[in-house]
Amino acid sequence: MLVEPAPRAIPARSFAGLTPLSTRALRHALDRRQFFERATPEEIIRADERELRNRLWCLGGSVGGSWGGRMATYAATFRPDKVSGCLRYGFVESASDAASYPDLTGNGHVFEQGTADARPTFNATALNGRPALVFDGTNDVLVCTTSLASDLIGGEDKPCTIGLVLQVAVDAIGYVYSPTSSSAWQPHFALRTHTSARWRIDKGDDDGVENECFTLNNARDDNPVVLIVRHTGQAISARANGAAVAFASTASNVGTLTLNELSLGGRLSISPGGFLAFTLAADVCYSRHITDDECQYLERGYAARYGITLAT
Repeated sequence: MLVEPAPRAIPARSFAGLTPLSTRALRHALDRRQFFERATPEEIIRADERELRNRLWCLGGSVGGSWGGRMATYAATFRPDKVSGCLRYGFVESASDAASYPDLTGNGHVFEQGTADARPTFNATALNGRPALVFDGTNDVLVCTTSLASDLIGGEDKPCTIGLVLQVAVDAIGYVYSPTSSSAWQPHFALRTHTSARWRIDKGDDDGVENECFTLNNARDDNPVVLIVRHTGQAISARANGAAVAFASTASNVGTLTLNELSLGGRLSISPGGFLAFTLAADVCYSRHITDDECQYLERGYAARYGITLAT
């Protein structure tokens, strides 16, 4: 009978507060890190469920096999562009992001603001102790004038997905994320906050035909949220911190949208307005309706990075 020797502890030496890992636990952590870096989002989610089902980790478990360990690996390896069709993603990381918020895909879809007074304020601890941009609700707005708006939802019945990590007061009303035309009020595709703690998503075409999709009352609160909005081309759905958001109506099948700018924090178009006071830590968008597993990958990655509690 083979008797496995007791795991050897690696001394913490002079690192204050560091808990020593056994060689077995360290190997487990390294294997997991390598898996996360190479696996698809679907494979990572399936592994999560398998480990949970087999009780290979649990809340409050040991470092090597705990959910806390898995979430640390999510935080270290998370890349939204692992999900295919990624047009742009960004993490707010420095004060310069208030003037020029980079696109980490390398596609060049940068949000900018040349007027100093209209820039949001960078705060290194604004969202759960992590960096974010704080929009004042008066005139702060960032705009991307590349092909992003058109690539995302231009044309007719184009599927897409938008993901945001943000925090907004229940009583705040305005535009969060808005692909529009710079030369006409219509067309647009606008994610907005609305009265009675609702989200609102408007989609209007070149001819002025518009669908307005409202969530039910009290669909949002004051806490940080990972919000994912998906569009099939014909209908809207959304998830907030892993839970489905209920809508009073979801139809969004209008005609062609000719778009050339995308704004954060307000709507520009031909009549700037609808400025919103809120905090933004990260964004991502895709030129397709992503899957539930892909949503979970994003939600767990953002939750790990920003200390957000998910419903699932």
